[in-house]
Amino acid sequence: MGIYSYGLYVFHHPVAILMEAHVFSVRDVPAILGSQLPAQMLFILAAGALSLALTLLSWNLLEVHFLKRKRHFSYSRSIPSP
Repeated sequence: MGIYSYGLYVFHHPVAILMEAHVFSVRDVPAILGSQLPAQMLFILAAGALSLALTLLSWNLLEVHFLKRKRHFSYSRSIPSP
């Protein structure tokens, strides 16, 4: 999951905002036994799954191809002195 962590970081918040605005909100799901916890869990699972799907697409369609280009650029690992 380490290679996907940045993508999850980038996508999770916009996905949650867009899902709440256009798909469903926790407030739209009726409370079960007076608790919104089941609705919150459903929202978290759905937003997490969508975020992970977007992250995997982003990794496979964009990031891998850019990372292959690193071999064309030289860089040094030394830390420059101030």
